[in-house]
Amino acid sequence: MLSPVQGVDDDYRNFIVMTKLPGSMLLSTYGTWNTAQKERLVASYADIALRLFRLDVPQEIGTFVPGAAPPSPNVFKNIGQYIDFFFEVKRNSPFIGRDGSGQVHIHLHELHQHVDRLLADLLSNAATNPTLLHCVISHCDLNDMNILVDESSGHISGIVDWEYQILQPACLAAEYPPWLLYDCLDPRFTDVTRTLWLDSLGESRRLRELYLQIVKDRDPDYWNALVHDPG
Repeated sequence: MLSPVQGVDDDYRNFIVMTKLPGSMLLSTYGTWNTAQKERLVASYADIALRLFRLDVPQEIGTFVPGAAPPSPNVFKNIGQYIDFFFEVKRNSPFIGRDGSGQVHIHLHELHQHVDRLLADLLSNAATNPTLLHCVISHCDLNDMNILVDESSGHISGIVDWEYQILQPACLAAEYPPWLLYDCLDPRFTDVTRTLWLDSLGESRRLRELYLQIVKDRDPDYWNALVHDPG
C-alpha cells in the first residue's frame, strides 16, 4: 500500500483523525528477522520502487507540495537547472564560510565544476539512453521509520510521510533500499560510531546484490538508471 492513510477526517480545527496503516516500523523489527524475511523485504521494496518508476507523471523536476523538498517554489526544466539551484542554496547559506578565508566557497566551486563534468557525461549517455533523464516520483525521506512492515511475512505494508516527495530524473531517483546503504557514507562527514546500522556490512552488500538482480530481471530501464556511473 502506497497511500499514507486509509481515511482522514479533517473537520476539526487543530487536529486530524486518521486510520492507522497496518504494520510496524522497520526500525523496531528488522533486528529480529531471519534471512528469508530480509530477502522478502528486499523483493517487496523492489515491487514498490518499480511501480513508482512507471507512474505517469509530469516531465518536470520539482514537487507537488508547496514547502516540500526542494525548498523552492521552482519547477526545473532540466537537471542542469536543478543542480545549479542546490549549489546556489549552498553559496547563500549562512552556515558556511564563516571563517573568513573563503576556502569553503573555493571548495564549493571546485565541487560544482566536478559535478558539471559528470553532468556532461550523463547528458552524452542520455542521448542514446533517454530513460536516464525521464522524471519519476521519489520519496525524499524514505528511512526505516517511514517504512511499515508485516513482521510475520517480511513484506512492506505501508509507506508514510509522502509530503516529502519530488519528481526527479530516473538517474537520481533509482536507488538501493535505504537501510542497506550505510557503507557508502563518507567518514569525513559521518561519525560512524554513533550511527545505528540495521545490518552488517557483508549482509547489506549481499542484499543489495539481490535487489540489483530483481530489478534487472523485471525492469532493465530502472536497473540501468540504478547502476549508471557517470565516471
